[in-house]
Amino acid sequence: MMTLALALVAAAWLIQLLHVWAGHRNLHAYFILVYALGTALLIVEVFPLGLTSDAWFYIASFVFALLVFLKIRR
Repeated sequence: MMTLALALVAAAWLIQLLHVWAGHRNLHAYFILVYALGTALLIVEVFPLGLTSDAWFYIASFVFALLVFLKIRR
């Protein structure tokens, strides 16, 4: 599942890169959503392994991405 999570994060960056290459200067909503999903999978993956310090950073990344997503969707 770690590979899927990292693939989602990489796909999110590809979405944003293509958005910027198209001339936009803002964050694409799907970038944030796919990034948040990948981060959520990372959280699910590392907690059972006992990597709680890593998990807290992933949780922070997930929360921040979710807040940005909610803000730009308004």
